[in-house]
Amino acid sequence: MMGLKSWKIARIRGVDVNLHISLLLLLPYLVLAIGSRFGSVARDAGVSAEALSFGAWGWGFICALGLFASILIHEFGHVMVAQTQGTRVDGVTLMMLGGLSTMDRPPERPFAEFRLAIIGPLVSLALAGCFLALESASTQPDLKFLGFWLSRTNLALAVFNLLPAFPMDGGRALRSLLAVKRGQLKATQTAVKVSTVFAWSFGVMGALSLNIILLLIAFFIFAGAQTELAFLLSRGLLKGIRAGDVAIEVSPIAENQNLIACADRMIKERQTVLPVITTSGESALVSLGRIRTIPSEFRDTTRVRDIMSVVRRSLDKQEAISDALSELATSPGGSLPVTSDGKIIGIVRAADLNEVLQLKRLEESAILSFGTHVGEPTGVTTEPSEKSGGKAA
Repeated sequence: MMGLKSWKIARIRGVDVNLHISLLLLLPYLVLAIGSRFGSVARDAGVSAEALSFGAWGWGFICALGLFASILIHEFGHVMVAQTQGTRVDGVTLMMLGGLSTMDRPPERPFAEFRLAIIGPLVSLALAGCFLALESASTQPDLKFLGFWLSRTNLALAVFNLLPAFPMDGGRALRSLLAVKRGQLKATQTAVKVSTVFAWSFGVMGALSLNIILLLIAFFIFAGAQTELAFLLSRGLLKGIRAGDVAIEVSPIAENQNLIACADRMIKERQTVLPVITTSGESALVSLGRIRTIPSEFRDTTRVRDIMSVVRRSLDKQEAISDALSELATSPGGSLPVTSDGKIIGIVRAADLNEVLQLKRLEESAILSFGTHVGEPTGVTTEPSEKSGGKAA
């Protein structure tokens, strides 16, 4: 899902706030669902539907926006705790069924992860309490209705996120508690098994009741659990490997070059992504996919800066590649620029990193099978394959 399109809509406390396309798909459904139950919700809130200002569909839209705002505040609870723990947060993405905070590295100490996980549900509970107080204190129908709906919604968010299953906060809290005795890997494996049980349970209930939301939640939990385990295993396998060890040496292209010159370089060097030198100092990439969106007759007048994708950051060649896995997975073209002494020397590509992971898994299986190390170390690639289109940086 994270490979789909998202748009930056704001920057708060140095963190990019992104809107995922799946949220736009969910918005009409929420407006329809809330609007269709408008009368019954108004009765439950103790107000007359006729006394409310905006009508069924207007309130459906307002309540949907209130839900998204509640999710954003929930996520920034995580952001603020992460920042106090010294973890850099690069972005928050609002998406279907929740939000996602992108951090440079997960907490390594169990209690640090527990604090980071539990703050989300606590924020939602606090919001529920505030809106319940608004509902109780207000005599104005609109405020009473809004307080009623958002207090129940935030309570539901808190309860849902406390489920002990990935990728919800409860799953991370469970893992952190288990890690105190079992260690991070075994704790994650146990939490993934618990998550799988929840996923199958929601899936069966959704199939029997023909409830598409329950089916989406089942997929969300199952995929999130498997991703969490794969991420942890990948970090372990890549431990000790630097960005420069897996980087492909590629000279950057100037942002004022036209797309014909850019395409010629890609063809000559057999590269589909190039790093860009920008006058602003931002880290950016230009990809073959973006060039293809421009008609050929306009490529001589279109500049690289017109279509380049700004990425959150570049990687120093001495930086541990395991700390950039989440950023690499969500960056345009699955790539990030690599620098040495502040100068761009190449890129790291997710495809190349995947090859390294496959070799490390093969090496690990050989050690387990024969009890000895076979061959040369595979963690560092010194001679890239022919398809890499470059050489190791």
